[in-house]
Amino acid sequence: MRNIHSFRTQHRTACQPAFAREIEQAQHVKEPFSDSDILNLQDAFLNNGLHYIQVDDVQTGRGLINLFLSSLNFYHNIAALTVSTDSLANGTADLYAQLILGNHLNQNLPHELEDFFLEKFYHDFLWIEATKKLVDSFWAEELFKKITEFKLDQLIPILVVSYKK
Repeated sequence: MRNIHSFRTQHRTACQPAFAREIEQAQHVKEPFSDSDILNLQDAFLNNGLHYIQVDDVQTGRGLINLFLSSLNFYHNIAALTVSTDSLANGTADLYAQLILGNHLNQNLPHELEDFFLEKFYHDFLWIEATKKLVDSFWAEELFKKITEFKLDQLIPILVVSYKK
């Protein structure tokens, strides 16, 4: 017979959104990078799809992303979805600010998020800083649903970065 604690743990995992499970299972990468890390990161930056990695902290993650993006010099419309107040590198669009300013994250107007992706999303690379605050937000699950529903993950590389700290 199972105790109530084990039931609660299994229930929470079963009800957890798919994107949250992927974030939890992301491979941790840190310097010095192994050959495998480099190949996996290269794959994440060059191939369309949702790619999940975990790094130690936001600064390390941004440093890694900026290093790869500048060395590739391939993307022209880079966006980052972050709820952090730290400024992004020049040339990187703040997707969260665009969503807030355009009132696209309004719970009472669920079609606004859909309109944003259909009419205003023009980026060729996106990274999402999957902090606890972002993952726990009321709109995160819907955002990930729209990304897959509109097949953005098949059109551009989307790097979902989570953090140990």
